[in-house]
Amino acid sequence: MKPSHDWKGRLPNFTDEFTEYIAKQFDDIPSPEAIFYYIYGILCSTYYRTKFNDLLRIDFPKIPFITDKGKFLKISNLGQKLADLQLKHTTPTSGVVRYLGKGTDSKVEFVERRKDEIWTNSTKHFDGITDEVWDYIIGNYPVLSKWLKYRVGRDLAYTEVQEFLSIAAIISDTIDLVNSVDSLTAGEF
Repeated sequence: MKPSHDWKGRLPNFTDEFTEYIAKQFDDIPSPEAIFYYIYGILCSTYYRTKFNDLLRIDFPKIPFITDKGKFLKISNLGQKLADLQLKHTTPTSGVVRYLGKGTDSKVEFVERRKDEIWTNSTKHFDGITDEVWDYIIGNYPVLSKWLKYRVGRDLAYTEVQEFLSIAAIISDTIDLVNSVDSLTAGEF
């Protein structure tokens, strides 16, 4: 039997066992959205992915639940910010990357990193990309490097330059949010 709670007439896709487990963790059951965003935040956590790396390779992820409701809600809030950011429902706050250079040639002839600059030809480069943002990997691919290398031999349209700047800003904000999740989860599980 499910514990009594008000989910505003919605029926979440939770098993009875899961609902009872959550009811035991907290006095009042968080909304299905809060639980979803908590899970999203945990799955984005570097601490979680490092600690459970071997298990994640062979099985479905197991989600540890923090019993401190304050921390739970903070992680849920960060998870929602991560999801909104990565789905482009919100605007990134990091805007330090710029596309600079002389002339109108925007052809990607090569991709070369020089300190915080990514050169795409002899006159144009992206500026303000930190090592952490440049080295960010999703699915074994360095995101920014792969994006640019895919366009070698082509001119970058204005919209593509804006897309690259947006991706770099999203990665930068993602790193900051994940660091916040990690600070809340370190030592918890």
